[in-house]
Amino acid sequence: MLAAVLKLYFRQLPEPLVPPTEIPKFLAVARARIADFDNPACEAEAAEAIRELLAALPESNRSTLAFTMAHLKRVSMHAEENKMKPSNIVRVAPRDIVSSCPAL
Repeated sequence: MLAAVLKLYFRQLPEPLVPPTEIPKFLAVARARIADFDNPACEAEAAEAIRELLAALPESNRSTLAFTMAHLKRVSMHAEENKMKPSNIVRVAPRDIVSSCPAL
């Protein structure tokens, strides 16, 4: 039930939590991290880059995104009961968070 309410909320936002202009920046960090996955230094660099990108978001977006991520973490902690392990969540949640971005 809460998932349906969150989806509706995200779809009705005038702009997604991660604005379309910022999505390429997040994707670039993810691609760089994947390309150099075995390098621990790359992990630290990627984490710092994500922190900087998140800090640049409007406060309301950042707060809502933080709440949403905390909720999704709680959901994944009960994967035995709800079948929503992290691999399932990552297939659904990003679409809702960036739902008005035509590129995704």
